[in-house]
Amino acid sequence: MSKNYRHSRSETTLHFEFASFADRDNCKRWQTMGSQNSRTAASILTISLKHDSTETISEKIFEACTTTGTFFILDHGLEEQTNLMMEKSKAFFSLDKNYKMKILNRSEAFRCGKESGYDTLLQRIAGDVKEFYTIYCPDNDKTKHLWVPHQILPNFMLESHQYYYRFQQINHIVLKHMATALNLDADHFASKHTNNSTLRYHHYPALLNDRETVLAHTDWGSITFLVQDTVGGLFIFDKQQNLWTEIPLVPNAICVMCGDLMNKWTEGAYHSPLHKVVGKAGEPDRFSIAYFVRPDEQVVIGDTTVEEYARMRKIPKLQQVVQKVQTMYS
Repeated sequence: MSKNYRHSRSETTLHFEFASFADRDNCKRWQTMGSQNSRTAASILTISLKHDSTETISEKIFEACTTTGTFFILDHGLEEQTNLMMEKSKAFFSLDKNYKMKILNRSEAFRCGKESGYDTLLQRIAGDVKEFYTIYCPDNDKTKHLWVPHQILPNFMLESHQYYYRFQQINHIVLKHMATALNLDADHFASKHTNNSTLRYHHYPALLNDRETVLAHTDWGSITFLVQDTVGGLFIFDKQQNLWTEIPLVPNAICVMCGDLMNKWTEGAYHSPLHKVVGKAGEPDRFSIAYFVRPDEQVVIGDTTVEEYARMRKIPKLQQVVQKVQTMYS
């Protein structure tokens, strides 16, 4: 990047060594699968968008992104809307299977996060166990949007779109702070995020046995916003302790994680955390909502467009998937 990163508010230059995605995948991601889970809460910085000063927000974001790659935001203005959409998502997942299967989407575009629709992985023996509904950018009129009819779930589409746009506003605020924390222009990241992000509702059913319901991974985009219900179970990997630590449940907080593209964009300055979801027998169904922030498709990061990178990350060959699962459980 053309501008120097800083370690504090002074103009101290930092030098970061960036490992390739292949190196990180092969040497870290899959070898940590056997590490012990700890119900010890991870140490995550909390940022108030209302009470912290602009200077403090940038300071905290820099500290969080260069260490755990994870932070909480409070006083974001989405509290009531989040509670509403959590209940709406529960209503959606409680629908008869026949209604949901009518909007099943397993196209290549859907798997790249470029179409709306429903998918289910509930029958899996190995791998993620969940069902989810994805809402791609409503402004993109060239994409396919599959919805449950209004008479089945009133206002679900309208309220989901409103929620999407509110996340978009919060996202631009956070991206601007992430840029200024690195002495970049405030719009350095935000201006390249206009119509390629995705809102997703998740449902993880109750389990008879303890197991990982989302396998260890890093998110491939810029950042991810995540809200959980009261069940918990989200873990991040602590490299220093060689241990999985649980993300604590903070009322009304949104958890923010850096993704692989942000790590690449900042030449390794911002950390993309390895994370997973662990379900425990006897706990109730788990619900969460994620807003996956991705740059516009034609933005070039390194030597790859976002569109090309999405295709590489989200459409692996079946043989590669099987090989990774076998490695994780060996």
